[in-house]
Amino acid sequence: MLMVAAEMGLLELGDVAIDGSKFKANASKHKVMSWGRACALEDQQAWNVQSAVDMDSHLIVGGYICQATNDKQQLTPALDALKTLPEQLGDLKRMTADNGYYSTGNIDEAA
Repeated sequence: MLMVAAEMGLLELGDVAIDGSKFKANASKHKVMSWGRACALEDQQAWNVQSAVDMDSHLIVGGYICQATNDKQQLTPALDALKTLPEQLGDLKRMTADNGYYSTGNIDEAA
């Protein structure tokens, strides 16, 4: 789909925004275990959906799902995923991420 957008002139990778969204899992967890066990696990059953969006076209150009409770350790995997995009889409020029990704290691990785 991204290649079609590039061929139509709608996408040339350049500036990308990376962000994560947290979603609690709720698929029948109370039916397969006791109420007490389900309550104990409730905080652990969540998904962190990481997305990379081209800032000009607003198309999602990358993403993955993990169970990390915060985004701090997710910048490197997100950048690694962007490196696998076809080179016909262009080169990543700049990247932005919110404060949840902040760490000295992430600054070094993004530089």
